[in-house]
Amino acid sequence: MSNKSSIAVCVPVFNGEETIAATLESIYSQTSLADEVIVVDNASTDKTLEIAAQFETRGAKVYTSDANKGFNVNFNRAVRLASSKYITILSADDILYPDYCEKMSSSCSSFSKVVFGFCAVELINENGEHVGTQSAMHDPGLVSGEEFIEEALLRRHAVCLSSVLFDREHLLDAGGFDERYTNSDYILQLLMASKGDVYYSAEKMAAYRIIANCTGEVELYGHANLLTRKMDMLNGAFQMLDKKYGKYRKQAEARWVKFVMNFIMFAAVRYGRVHAIKMTLDVVKNRFYYIMYPRLVTSFIFSALLPKSALVKLLQFAASLLGKDGAAIHRALNTNQE
Repeated sequence: MSNKSSIAVCVPVFNGEETIAATLESIYSQTSLADEVIVVDNASTDKTLEIAAQFETRGAKVYTSDANKGFNVNFNRAVRLASSKYITILSADDILYPDYCEKMSSSCSSFSKVVFGFCAVELINENGEHVGTQSAMHDPGLVSGEEFIEEALLRRHAVCLSSVLFDREHLLDAGGFDERYTNSDYILQLLMASKGDVYYSAEKMAAYRIIANCTGEVELYGHANLLTRKMDMLNGAFQMLDKKYGKYRKQAEARWVKFVMNFIMFAAVRYGRVHAIKMTLDVVKNRFYYIMYPRLVTSFIFSALLPKSALVKLLQFAASLLGKDGAAIHRALNTNQE
């Protein structure tokens, strides 16, 4: 007998006409159907609403907005509109595989203290073709909240939002998606994990679509204020987390800094030395972090003086040292060379 509890799959969307049909079809192809399917449109200007409306005869509820309020506001609206015990926030270009609802709800409801669960994710391209796998923990199964937080802060294991099955009550108790931060799902997961356990499945039950033309990973790391935004996010997390997690702060900050400094060198390769130097100066202007300066000076010198070929080799070596964190650098370099 299934141990399934009620599930709402919410699809926040803005201008998702190219992918939302496939996303909604994946929800209605589940071996155990979701109790609620909620589409929350954020004032799309394309045919998103027209396409989503076609699923209303199958039970989907479609909500509109008179203006784009930002993605965090839209996420929180979706949570408020749902009433099920569990909730998944599925991006309008991602996909759930057929057994997601059945297996994730059964697993999460088997443990009394689980505040959310998540699974490994297949990475697909615009055509739905496999390009990689994203797994977030070393071992599957029940994970203590503190272990999850340590992994998230110190090793930056990524958790794809579309793969997460939240306990809605615990999500609301944590305050929902903090509208001050771009990485609000990361902070939310940390806060929720500080109050309970987490479940992880190594089975790929969702797909994350990488779209070349969107403002994604490669473009994001070209922005000069990335370090400031990441540090602001960490500051927010540590302000809200229990004091016992403060022991991770310096290590977590150092890891973010090392990651971003390598992208200063990448900026020199991808966008040119002037951009890399501007990026460095903007970081200095925006925020002072004592742990930043040794790597900042090194990155600045390398970016300004080394030939492009030497920078590429240096970045490849740095990416190999970063392990999973270096995957974005590898992808960025490959994109640059194509």
